Amino acid sequence: MSNFTFIQKDFPALFADAVEAEKFTLVSPKAAALFCRSTLENAINWIYDHDAKLNRPWCADLSILMHEYALASLKYLFRFMRYLAIDYGETLPETQLFDEKLIPKDQSQVESKHDVQAMLAEVVAKNKAARKAEDKQRELAAENKQLQQQLAAQREAVSARKIQREQTIDIDAQVPLLVSEAQTRRRYIDVSLKESGRDIKR
Repeated sequence: MSNFTFIQKDFPALFADAVEAEKFTLVSPKAAALFCRSTLENAINWIYDHDAKLNRPWCADLSILMHEYALASLKYLFRFMRYLAIDYGETLPETQLFDEKLIPKDQSQVESKHDVQAMLAEVVAKNKAARKAEDKQRELAAENKQLQQQLAAQREAVSARKIQREQTIDIDAQVPLLVSEAQTRRRYIDVSLKESGRDIKR
């Protein structure tokens, strides 16, 4: 069982990476952060490919690595993936809260540091290959009328589903805030202010 089971059917590749992030959260924060980042990057790329209202930016990679606690990263990832599944998934997921008890705590389930390094390199290579495949798909679509029509039909279906759900579902009720605004401020905004030399005493 996983916190991310709700995306398994519609987004199996994203599910696989999210489960890896969850598995490493308590035993290898570096690996967990990388899988959170990788899943988020792939999810954002999926949205750009399937939402006709969005224009893909010049750079498809996330430029800033996450430098924060792995559990917080996992919770942010969970919240984002809930939005993805609710707005774009074919199957509307049931209401679900993040459950820390589902995070594996048994270190014997986790690879050695050497294996983790190899796995991280594999994830980076896989994502680079995925971006190249997406670029190739767009090139082919530009030359192939039938493929253009298929992609347009997919985007229309996604758009219609998103509009229908936005009109009928209270997203905020479905995707509760997992990390408070105060925690977010302390972890990110206050750190940035300190780094810029500002006094943040309250």
